[in-house]
Amino acid sequence: MRFWNQWEQSGTLAGLRAIVIGQLVGTSERHEILTQFARRSPCPVYASDLFGHESPSYALGQGARARIADGKLHWAIDQI
Repeated sequence: MRFWNQWEQSGTLAGLRAIVIGQLVGTSERHEILTQFARRSPCPVYASDLFGHESPSYALGQGARARIADGKLHWAIDQI
């Protein structure tokens, strides 16, 4: 929440179309934390277990191409 507060106060969240939160390590309160983020967010908040600080942890580049269709987030990571 400390980081979220900083992002809100600095304007970092302004203009975002969606936020994707990865694995949250060291807490059993993931649902409650995500609910708080979603309440305070100016855009939709999604959760994914495909990245974070535990296995599996796939690379997700900042600015990856994504689309929201029927309320679901779909993204693809461009391969070089």
